[in-house]
Amino acid sequence: MSFELTILGSGSARPIAERCPSAHALLHGRWLYLVDCGEGTQLQLARYGLPLERISAIFLTHLHADHVLGVFGLLATLSMTNRTAPLRIFAHPAFEPLLRMNLDFFVERPSFSVDFRPFSDDPYETLLDEGNMTVRTVPLRHRIPTRGFIFEEKRLPPNIRRDAVREHGLSPEQVRALKDGEPQRLACGRILRPGEVLYQKQQPASYAYLSDTSFSPELATHLQGVDCLYHEATFMNELEDTALATGHSTAGQAGQMARLAGTKRLIVGHFSARYRDLAPLLRQVQEVFPHAVPAREGETHSI
Repeated sequence: MSFELTILGSGSARPIAERCPSAHALLHGRWLYLVDCGEGTQLQLARYGLPLERISAIFLTHLHADHVLGVFGLLATLSMTNRTAPLRIFAHPAFEPLLRMNLDFFVERPSFSVDFRPFSDDPYETLLDEGNMTVRTVPLRHRIPTRGFIFEEKRLPPNIRRDAVREHGLSPEQVRALKDGEPQRLACGRILRPGEVLYQKQQPASYAYLSDTSFSPELATHLQGVDCLYHEATFMNELEDTALATGHSTAGQAGQMARLAGTKRLIVGHFSARYRDLAPLLRQVQEVFPHAVPAREGETHSI
């Protein structure tokens, strides 16, 4: 299994015609997870053919308007779809009273429950552990409390090569023992080690979302080897002082984080409205990390 990531919003606080506020849709198996939910997210879901009924949970990094205002309209629409499955929302505890007030005001006859899951005081907590996927958080540096999210598939048990079973005449008990990491003595007396016959059918996939945040190199140890990193790049390098003062990152800093983390791919977004042409900004990212692409709304990335 893998993740399918669709970019729904790539802009920052001030939306422009070409960019919606922050929102990602992450498809894993039959379930869809929203990461941030800026204004207009439900329209983007419809525009790109993503089914509302498959939304299992919403993860909100922080409580700035460009990351949360789409939640309330989406909930009102979901209440008109005869949905019955609970919807989980993971966010800072301060979001709950605002959420309940809007539910009471806009959702007249709710057909489903909203299961609000507040962040704990542990900035490195595991929010979700279900099936073969986990979601954990990391603390980000912004003007208000903010979390980043790391979505990771669990490593599945290894498979054993069928030809090895036949070649060595392995019994079912020996196969199970090898899968558990135990060497086995063959009839000829040779010791067969698990690494000789086991293989991983598919490597577990991982995706990290870091926005909004100042450059935080100390987080690299928590991101090591992630397959795909989304990192904000609100400003070009010339505005590094502005980025620091507002709790954001520059293009070059996004590239540095990807390089420090050893990620395979980098997607940058949360672009300031001042940049209509993103080519110069992207060049600054790629000078540091060549395998970087800009977040383009409607594009889907297989992870």
